[in-house]
Amino acid sequence: VLIVATITSPLIVVDEVRVMAGRIAIPLDALGKAIEISQDRVRLELGPNLDARAQKLVRGDLHQLVKILVADPQDPTPYIILSTRRAAELVSALGANRT
Repeated sequence: VLIVATITSPLIVVDEVRVMAGRIAIPLDALGKAIEISQDRVRLELGPNLDARAQKLVRGDLHQLVKILVADPQDPTPYIILSTRRAAELVSALGANRT
């Protein structure tokens, strides 16, 4: 079961042009700030504070979240929420690829 879960789990890829997470793909130039969500705020971000227009890729067994604001005024998506094992690394990668 663990092997199947590992093989089928979605990947988050940040390259020079875009961010891809599962079926979500968005160009870096359309993104704003990336924020690491502290564990005490995870329930709020996925519950009462969640915008219905947000795109999300959340796994129940991962308790670290990254919220990436969407800066493109043409995109109705306000932000993307991704669960990950390496939230700080993802925020760092997004920051490095935007400069």
